[in-house]
Amino acid sequence: MYGKRLRRIDVGADFAVDGIREPAPLTGRAFDQTAYLSLLTRAQERTPAGLTDPMLTIRTGNDRMLALTPDRITSLVSQAMTWFEIVVATDRAMKDGTAAFAGGIPEDFTDGPQLRDVLSRRQQRAARR
Repeated sequence: MYGKRLRRIDVGADFAVDGIREPAPLTGRAFDQTAYLSLLTRAQERTPAGLTDPMLTIRTGNDRMLALTPDRITSLVSQAMTWFEIVVATDRAMKDGTAAFAGGIPEDFTDGPQLRDVLSRRQQRAARR
């Protein structure tokens, strides 16, 4: 299952961003995640300064370059990181037997009450720490 989880993260998913017509596909390889965190840090530094121009550039999974505002980068990267967390939480729930996924990891990680329940429990545990 670990290999399947890594493949799904590597392939990534599409994420909607306000002001962008088509969803932005982001891949989740380790290098990509490092780049996303770097962009997120830069976006968070610029947001309090009130900078609203599209000054940060990200390359999507389909090799499209997007120049985005700090707020849009924050939204895009936050969605991607949440999706990565859902994939990992789903994999762990299946391994731990705490969720019923008899058919294996669902294709659509963004839908279904079981997935929301897995993420919700994870968030609740994190809040208690």
